[in-house]
Amino acid sequence: MGAYDITERLSAQGKRVAAVSVYRALDFLGEHGLVHRIASRNAFVSCGHDHGKAAKLVFLICRSCGGIDETTAPAVENALDTTLARSGFKPSSRILEVEGQCGACLAQEG
Repeated sequence: MGAYDITERLSAQGKRVAAVSVYRALDFLGEHGLVHRIASRNAFVSCGHDHGKAAKLVFLICRSCGGIDETTAPAVENALDTTLARSGFKPSSRILEVEGQCGACLAQEG
């Protein structure tokens, strides 16, 4: 969900919630590894996995059902580390997102 979607859902209960409050809450949750920001969707997804703060994640985004899963891909991450080091590039953010179709949607197409 996006921050404004969350704001609308919370505000529907009678009292208007400020978007800035939602962003602060999402920042807090993100700092503690409870949510992740999906850059391509400008949205947030809860984190159901137990991983360290330094974990390098890959998000798998299904275009059909909208599902988002997180996983790790050490081989991809190692290759990216090598590429970055070779080019002398220091990223300020590093989020890998892959869009396509999840296994459940592919199975439904049969």
